[in-house]
Amino acid sequence: MKFLQKLFYVCAFFSLVAATPYDSLQSNRVAAVQVSCGGRIWTDGELLGEDNHEKVWTVIFENRVYIRKENNPAKVHNNSQVLYNVYKDGIRVFPPDQATNLINSCVNEEDPSTISNGYLQPQIGNVIRCNNKPITDKLFLGDYIGGDRVISRQYARIINGRLRVNLQREGNPVNFDGLSMALIHQTIDGENGSYMNPDMGFTLNHEEINSCFWKNEPLPATLITTTPACTSGPTLQGISNITKTSLRFSFAGTNIPNVTWRIKSNGTTVRSGTTGALSNATTVDLSFASLDMGNYTLEIEGGDCSSSVTSQAFTVTAPACTGGPTISSITNINSTGLSVNFAGTGITSLNWAIKNSAGTSLASGKTGTLTSNTAALTFGNIVNGTYTLEIQGGDCTSTVSSQSFVININCNRGPVVQDIASVTNQSLNFLFDGDGVYAISWKIMKAGTMIAQNSVSPQSNRPTINYSSLADGVYELQIQGGSCNSAVSAKAFALNVPLPIEVAGFQATSVSKGIDLSWKVLSEKNGEGFEIIRFNDSKLNASQTIGKVALTEQRIGDYHFLDENPESGINYYQLKQIDYDGTFTKSRIISAKFDLLSEAFVSPNPAVDFVNVQFTSKTSGSSGIELYNMAGIKLSTSNINITQGQNSYRINVGKLGQGYYFVKVLHGDQNAHLRFIKAN
Repeated sequence: MKFLQKLFYVCAFFSLVAATPYDSLQSNRVAAVQVSCGGRIWTDGELLGEDNHEKVWTVIFENRVYIRKENNPAKVHNNSQVLYNVYKDGIRVFPPDQATNLINSCVNEEDPSTISNGYLQPQIGNVIRCNNKPITDKLFLGDYIGGDRVISRQYARIINGRLRVNLQREGNPVNFDGLSMALIHQTIDGENGSYMNPDMGFTLNHEEINSCFWKNEPLPATLITTTPACTSGPTLQGISNITKTSLRFSFAGTNIPNVTWRIKSNGTTVRSGTTGALSNATTVDLSFASLDMGNYTLEIEGGDCSSSVTSQAFTVTAPACTGGPTISSITNINSTGLSVNFAGTGITSLNWAIKNSAGTSLASGKTGTLTSNTAALTFGNIVNGTYTLEIQGGDCTSTVSSQSFVININCNRGPVVQDIASVTNQSLNFLFDGDGVYAISWKIMKAGTMIAQNSVSPQSNRPTINYSSLADGVYELQIQGGSCNSAVSAKAFALNVPLPIEVAGFQATSVSKGIDLSWKVLSEKNGEGFEIIRFNDSKLNASQTIGKVALTEQRIGDYHFLDENPESGINYYQLKQIDYDGTFTKSRIISAKFDLLSEAFVSPNPAVDFVNVQFTSKTSGSSGIELYNMAGIKLSTSNINITQGQNSYRINVGKLGQGYYFVKVLHGDQNAHLRFIKAN
């Protein structure tokens, strides 16, 4: 009955939105729904005040407080922070401290329950349908790949009958309790190569995510009712016939029209409802969405009459499995997943765990609903080694079945050490190339003797390693796959070894023929010369040796090297100073910008019949000249061949109207922007 009353109030509200001015809305409503929260009474349709001259009203829906604004009256407002700026007759309605309390404890922003497209459907068993697409608890939704290339896995969770997004960052322990929608929309957009799970059997778009998944648990309020007091009772007497989806309870009471009930877990309501008309019956059969095994409390009170709440604890236990599950075989093994084949009858889900030789659980979980006796398990990266898989019934009780298995995976590529930097007597970092390498085993060697060893889980392609104090000298760093098999890659480095060559004033200057590198040798001992290294991008991930310079007979003095083929844009350089015995050190990294185009201008300006576009190019080749009007509309395009040095190109503008125009000169991946005035 109360539900029908509330439904009537909500429908009445929507019809009044279209037909009634908001400042008179409340006076035209009859018996508006009221709730209590945050020390105040909230009335559905109440005019709270104005925010920047826009009226703000209260909306009560499912005993929760929301707000609407005049600029979009058909939709719940999606920013509760507006409470800080609501004024009435020039006076702030909610002082800052009160507004903060109400925002944190009472006022909800737009959520799936307030979106009326019909996508979200009620939970049935372990499934909630979104736009008729079945979403199950712990369904793998997709992987977000960050700018640091670290993967964050995202799963659907069904919590308190609501769809949530679980976020698990690669390298952290498996945790299905972390809830966040911070990355799901970027995953849908494919940011940094992110992707949604292609094996779901369907796709999810932004509207479906917003319409079905809850960012937060909604904030409840207390419904203010004027229902009459119950004659006596209801008082809960007993609970029986308990299953995961139903129970029977009996109560004592007189003339109880119906009963409102709640099932709670650790004080949180997980299922609730109101019975139909009881017709003087005192025994009620309830059915509800499936509960996990565990301890719960049933609370009851009068439905269409008010009473005190009575409660009683009960336990949901799983039935015994009919047969099994018993592991038959383990297949498709890799570092992040496997398939388990098992024997058993009527097994709808599995609880599973992967343990190491010490019995420590490295990964665990529960499968979704199974339709066969094979389950695909996924987990965070596990390094090569021997492990034990344990399974037992997920929705029924069984003994534990276990079987050992081996992870022995070859690395996709690498790791190969490319550079060593920031060397101290206790740490260094190294640059490596590799793919699918989640852990790296490393050793520090000196004259064939191992000095230190350990492993590192790289969060980038330049990890830092730490070790006990090293003495000064020349060493070798050896690395190979730790989470996968690979060959050993090695590179020498030195700690506080005197420089073979002392260099100062290393500079890069853009000149007409390229980029000139210059430096000064202040002193040298047993030096051989230099290698010039150029990096391919600002992240310094890849480099190439573009030339060598030997020491002159004078040894000490000024040195130069001309990079005749620099990349357009910013180029990064480093000197590698080499000794006769092969040891070396590297200089700091410097940069210089190489512009293909310079000294660009148009003349005459203002122009009547023509303009000459003049510019200097550092390379020859095909170029383009484009003409735009003031609105940014392209008027013409000309393809021309230009030469190294000065160039000139004439554009006829006699037929153009008076005003401002723009010329763009394009060459390579650079361009020059020029402006002129057309006069009559």
